Amino acid sequence: MGTANSYNDLRQHIGHKLECVCYGEKKKDPHNVAIECVTCGEVLLDFDHPEVTAVNEKNGFFPVTCVTREDIATALKDRKLHGKIKKLTDEEMREIAKRMGEYFCESGHYWDFLRAFVPDMLKGV
Repeated sequence: MGTANSYNDLRQHIGHKLECVCYGEKKKDPHNVAIECVTCGEVLLDFDHPEVTAVNEKNGFFPVTCVTREDIATALKDRKLHGKIKKLTDEEMREIAKRMGEYFCESGHYWDFLRAFVPDMLKGV
């Protein structure tokens, strides 16, 4: 997904150090490719390998949450923590996103959201 969804989102990173990185097993086709802002520690843009997306969707799995380091900094509102937040590893970020998804589903908000949002979508189907 990434955080750069518009001109203004991307414009904030002018002059920053950017890298194109991949994720997956060594010596195999990567399952994800991303453009990351090293300066901010954000994934600006990323794409899963089409086969990974197809297999997940074929099995009925669609992502529930995503989170960025910037989201965490905004939520915590403690400037003293920004340095530590930037140093969170991708694995730690995945764990945070996983726990957010679990909390969202377990809290009942997941079901409330589905009941409130999906019927409107189905009207046009």
